[in-house]
Amino acid sequence: MPSCRSIWPSRAASAIRPGWYFRLQKRVLIVGPCKVQNLPFCGKPYALHPLLLVLPVVLALAGAAVAAESVIATLTIVRGTVSVSRIGSSFPERPARGTALMIGDEVRTGDESLCQITFTDETYVNLGPRSAVRINQYAYDARSARRSSVLQILGGIARIIDYRVHSRDSRMRIEAEPASAFPDDRTDIVVSVSSGGAADVIVLQGSARVQNRLHYVVGEVCLREHMRTNVVEKKPPMSPSVLSAQERQSILEVW
Repeated sequence: MPSCRSIWPSRAASAIRPGWYFRLQKRVLIVGPCKVQNLPFCGKPYALHPLLLVLPVVLALAGAAVAAESVIATLTIVRGTVSVSRIGSSFPERPARGTALMIGDEVRTGDESLCQITFTDETYVNLGPRSAVRINQYAYDARSARRSSVLQILGGIARIIDYRVHSRDSRMRIEAEPASAFPDDRTDIVVSVSSGGAADVIVLQGSARVQNRLHYVVGEVCLREHMRTNVVEKKPPMSPSVLSAQERQSILEVW
């Protein structure tokens, strides 16, 4: 039986993997196993097209591109105890500044802790102490400036700041049981959820529509700058009231 060296000359041998040899013949890569221990012999060669060698690289790059597209936000400020719970993960992780976030992620802060989430459209979500938010939905097309997002405030207090002008068909909904808020572009809004089952919605700048999350509860209020409302279970939002200077200052001091 001919040896490996007689079939594939040593100059054409590759050290990619011990026991395997490669040579190019008429633009087709010939691959054959060679058992180098004990009794040397060569197995039956296999013919592989060079494109097959490129396929794993293409698939790896495609996977990386998909992973990059799934990143919709990053943690730009992390102070104190902050955790991120992800879909499919049994245990929350301790993030650092620059941690990437995806749809379905839930961010929580502990006592005397703060964090800031920056989305790809440069919308900012600032979480206060003992607060939590979940990214239920998010999509943004930079070319058309179209955004569709749903954020759920699970507890505590959150400040959502949006300085950009989006397309006319863009939508943003902030859910805070039992309220739903729909801020307009260039709006600075604060949403807090109490343990008693009520939600406060405050507009520091811009405007927003507020209603009960239950579709059969009729009633909606429009908040302008320095206005607030309160929503309780199975009731429409209360009539807007003007935010006092002291109330505004106390809210700003959270961050």
